Formats: sequence, structure tokens, C-alpha cells
Amino acid sequence: MPELIGAAINGFAGVTKEYPVASGVTVTDGDFVYLTSGRVTNASIDGKTLLGIVHGGQSNDPSNVANTQTATGDAGGTVKVLVHVDPTNKYVVTSDQVASTLAITDVGQNFDVTGATGAQLLDVSTRSATTNQLEVIQFGYKGDLTKAVVIINEHKYKVNA
Repeated sequence: MPELIGAAINGFAGVTKEYPVASGVTVTDGDFVYLTSGRVTNASIDGKTLLGIVHGGQSNDPSNVANTQTATGDAGGTVKVLVHVDPTNKYVVTSDQVASTLAITDVGQNFDVTGATGAQLLDVSTRSATTNQLEVIQFGYKGDLTKAVVIINEHKYKVNA
């Protein structure tokens, strides 16, 4: 599962925003999500412009935010989650290792996200020099060569110079 580890600039960025969860969709802490019709979802996520990563589970009960790891949206939009939305955040993501393996030459390459809620991975088969959701900025993490440090390349709030 992806993990927020700070910001690519100026240490840690703690910018979060509360969003309702799309009806019938379950999101888990650590899931990458995107916006659709004003609600967050992780359904069919590959190729979508990402908003950020879920942090806090169901947040419509502020006294229980830290204890809830999943949230399932309802028709009324009353189930909400906190999402880290800062486009400079960096994350640790495990690669799926299906079509090929992650390598040092993947630094600077871009990949899409794959997987269901609570089990999202970096899809190594989607390697691209210019497009895709996540950009690898560091190969390996704490000695684990199946993991990479990434930033969101295709982010809703990213400003291109």
C-alpha cells in the first residue's frame, strides 16, 4: 500500500482536504484517489489524473478519524475522507513486478497505479518517459528493491512551468 513520506521540497507537507466518497466505493487509508463528480474514488484508477492519497479514513466523525482505515461512500455523500492533496508530496510505493522488475534505470520514468483498495501498486508494465501517473524519483527504499519513492506526475493541482 502506498505511504506518504513527506514533500519533495521543504520537508513535510501536511495539506489535506475533506472530500465525500463516491457512492458504493470503498477507499482505504493509503489509497491514491481521483475526483469524479465532486467525490473521490479509486475505481479503475489507472490512467486517471490523481488528487492525492487518503489519510484518515471516514472523517465525518472527527473523534474517530485515526481509528478508521476504510470508508464506503453512500448516495447522500455523507461519508467523507481526508486526502493529502499537495502536489509536491512524495510517497513510497511497491511495484507489481509482473511484466518486469523495477530498476535503477527507472528513476525519472513514469508509471500508472494498479490494484484494488488497500493493495495499490506501481504498474511496472506502464513504464513511460513522459506520461503516466507517478514519477520515480528514487529506486529502492530502505534496501527494498521492489519499492520506489515517487511523486505524482499527473496531479489535479500540479502547475507546469
